[in-house]
Amino acid sequence: RVTPFLDGVLYQARETVVDDSPHPLYFIRSRDEGVKTVEAFRDQNVRDIVVRGGTCHVLVSNPVADGYASEILETDDLKSWRRIGRFESEAMAYSLETADGRYFVGMGTLRDLTIQESGAIYILE
Repeated sequence: RVTPFLDGVLYQARETVVDDSPHPLYFIRSRDEGVKTVEAFRDQNVRDIVVRGGTCHVLVSNPVADGYASEILETDDLKSWRRIGRFESEAMAYSLETADGRYFVGMGTLRDLTIQESGAIYILE
């Protein structure tokens, strides 16, 4: 997903969802400046990016022993990040939407189709 933010573009590049190697957040303002990795996400698996009202919200979901640890973080400047929420689940947090101060997280899995959380939507308020 390519998302405009702060006179540039944020994006996450991954070849496949099931690859657990880090997929950081990148930012590019111009071809002359080049692509920069957003340091807070250098070793993270960024799953989704949402910008609303000048605030960027990022969903990460990293593998842990029994599933995934997921977080929603937000910023206005790409330097200072605030953690909105953190949770662990069997399924991977895959997609994010925000409205009216609530966060909607779509859960999914491509590896184990028996995981009950796959297809669920978590709501964080």
